[in-house]
Amino acid sequence: MSIDSRLIVCTGCDFETRELFQPKILKYRLADGSETPAHRTKGWCHDCNNYRDIEHIDIPRLEETLAEQLAEHDEAIETLHALTRNWWQGLLRRNRKNDPRTIISDTEKHIVALRSLIPALKSRQSDARCVHCGGSKIEPLDFDPDDGMAHNFHHHCGGKLRLVPRDIDPDPIRFNFCVATFILSTEGEIIEKRQRDPASKRKRPALETASINCP
Repeated sequence: MSIDSRLIVCTGCDFETRELFQPKILKYRLADGSETPAHRTKGWCHDCNNYRDIEHIDIPRLEETLAEQLAEHDEAIETLHALTRNWWQGLLRRNRKNDPRTIISDTEKHIVALRSLIPALKSRQSDARCVHCGGSKIEPLDFDPDDGMAHNFHHHCGGKLRLVPRDIDPDPIRFNFCVATFILSTEGEIIEKRQRDPASKRKRPALETASINCP
C-alpha cells in the first residue's frame, strides 16, 4: 500500500522527520481476553526523541458513547416489541440493517466492552503512552492549519515544528506500509503487533519491533 507523507522540520535546528499516514489499528485487550478499539493521536515522544503516534484517552467521550449505545439499545428493544405485534415483521427481517434485533446485538457488544474498558482506564496507573516504544514521556501536539506550525510544542532546541506544504516539499516521498494492528493492555503497554499485507489478505507473524514497513 503506497502512502503519502508530509515533511516536518524544526524552525530552530536541522531536525526533520515525516508525517506518515500509516494504516494502523489500535486495540485494547480486556480482562476477559476480548479486544476493543483504542484511539491514537500525534505527539512528541521524549524517549524516542521523535514525532510519534500516541494514545488518545478521552474517558468523558467514552462515557458519552456508552450512554448513546444504551439509549440506542433501549430504543431498539421498544421497536422490536412494537413490531412483533405487526403483520409486516417478516418484511423487516429482510432488511437486516434496520432490524432491531441486529441493533440490539451490536449495541450489546459495544456496551459490554465499554463497561469493561472505562473502569480499567479510570484505574490505570500510567499516563498515555507512545505507540512506538511504550514510553509515557509524551506531549500531544498539532499543526495549525493556517501556518503549519505546532504552537503547543517546543523542540528541545527551542524551535517549533512546522509541517511543510506539499507544493514546496523538496523531496515528496511515498512509503509502502502493511496494515498493522497494535494490541495494548489497558495500561497502554504493547502486548502484540500484527502485520497484514492488504494484497494477500493474510496475517503476518507478530512483529519484533514497531516498524511496520513492508519488506
